[in-house]
Amino acid sequence: MAAASAGTQAHPEIEHQLEAVNLRLARQADDAELLVQRGRLYIERADNRKALQDLAKASAIEPTLGEAWYWRAAAEMQLQQLDDATSSNQALIRLLRKNPGNHSALARGYFQCGDIMMAAGKPEQAASCFRQAVSLGKASPEQHIRLITSLRASAQPAAAIAAVEEAVRLHGELPQLLDIAIDIESERQHYREAIAWTDRALRQPHRRPWLLLRKAGLQQSLQEPAAAQQSLQAALDAINAMPPAKRHSQAVLELEQQIRQQQAK
Repeated sequence: MAAASAGTQAHPEIEHQLEAVNLRLARQADDAELLVQRGRLYIERADNRKALQDLAKASAIEPTLGEAWYWRAAAEMQLQQLDDATSSNQALIRLLRKNPGNHSALARGYFQCGDIMMAAGKPEQAASCFRQAVSLGKASPEQHIRLITSLRASAQPAAAIAAVEEAVRLHGELPQLLDIAIDIESERQHYREAIAWTDRALRQPHRRPWLLLRKAGLQQSLQEPAAAQQSLQAALDAINAMPPAKRHSQAVLELEQQIRQQQAK
């Protein structure tokens, strides 16, 4: 069995699978699907150079094999060969667009396009790719957040908020979606809107002290000290209502200290 690359802690199961694929490739050296399988295993153990060798060979042997192009782009992205990753991803998307019924594979291709553009420091282009992916449907909350993050990074806060609203409509008022909306509205100094998102988050039973502290900060930005003090007191009341074990945890004690420091200002 070949040893794992230096600095790589390969999982025994990956090594076992590599052994099996290597035996098959010894008999079928030009089998593109086997090369893709081995390339994926190399990516899993962070041996991206070996992965790229296999995946480049697979895409040359069978240029219409979408998985070869997808994983080739993934290996190139890991190696920071971003121009090459872009070319491989574009080849994948051209291939997939010839079969428009395969929405999930095409969405995955566009999400990869967005990830490559973000890695290349091109958030506006990333947002375009992510929009295409999300428009194909069945995007997860995390995938919506990739779109929102790219819009935010490309100085499109209104579009980012619209994307949050759409994600909330599809997935519900998840904390990670509400938090990013609060962040975006705070950054553009839309403090009333940020408070409205905070109030939506406060309808849920979790994270009340932290959210109330944040709301107090927004109210202070609006020059509303009395309202801010009410939020800070509500935050302390929420801490006092916690079970003792949670109330005396290090994180909650530090949060309480922050709240009292804000009260004293």
